[in-house]
Amino acid sequence: MVCDCIPSIGQVIFTLVTFYSLKFAYSYYKACCCSKQAPKLQKQDWKKDVVYLYQFPRTPYSPNLSPFCLKLEAFLRLHEIKYEPIFTFSGRSKKGLLPFIELNGEHIADSQLIILHLKKYFNIQDELTNEQKAIERAFDRLIESTFFNAVNWLKVRDNLPEFVGTILSLRFGKSLDFLKYVVAPFLMINLKNRFETEGTAKHSDEEIMTILRNDLQAVETYLGDKEYFFGDQPSQIDIEVFAHVAAIYYVPYHHVSKDLIETEFPQILKHTQKVAKRFFSEFQFGL
Repeated sequence: MVCDCIPSIGQVIFTLVTFYSLKFAYSYYKACCCSKQAPKLQKQDWKKDVVYLYQFPRTPYSPNLSPFCLKLEAFLRLHEIKYEPIFTFSGRSKKGLLPFIELNGEHIADSQLIILHLKKYFNIQDELTNEQKAIERAFDRLIESTFFNAVNWLKVRDNLPEFVGTILSLRFGKSLDFLKYVVAPFLMINLKNRFETEGTAKHSDEEIMTILRNDLQAVETYLGDKEYFFGDQPSQIDIEVFAHVAAIYYVPYHHVSKDLIETEFPQILKHTQKVAKRFFSEFQFGL
């Protein structure tokens, strides 16, 4: 006779799964939302003028899950700045985010501010007219504001188990893939609160698709049949559009934003493939 106080194997497995699922969800929330204190310098033996780029690990289908990490690495390659990628899940900037860089013993956070710092430090001069700079800034805000929020809310809302499974497989391998169905509901609470606070999750699907389609149409129209946004050479806005489109297009599952780009915006897709080949020629995008 077995004592009733001894838990069954099923109870033990359920308890362990619940514990590690909650632990993963909490660590994700804490890393993304609560880490605000300035971290210690990670690279103590740094070399002068080498950018140490802290970002999420590579994936089998794209150099990075994060459009901001991908944008920053492409920017470094565009301007041939010497850098060393450092892949991490747990590391976060003083603002609680990835990517961040360390340059000459200084910690710098936020991809937009990092690029401004790099331009100033390395004396990077954009060969653009004032009008082109204004256009670039307008597209920059379009891509990293309404477009980013719309596509990411739809992507994670409709494919959250797959999204979580991708993160789990990168961090732990396929052995914990089953946890994605347990972790996803906890993570959805945080994500829904975030996107409701921002505003996107308050819209209907039809309204979100209208916003998304209008943003993409603006990019498609301006690109036209040009090689790049401002002629035959890429600029910062080219890598920003590439990074944000690649982050939703080169994922191992279908979603409405990916299908929309593929069916209605051929110039944007062509542009993304072109920039990918130019700056990440060693990498095979997609599955």
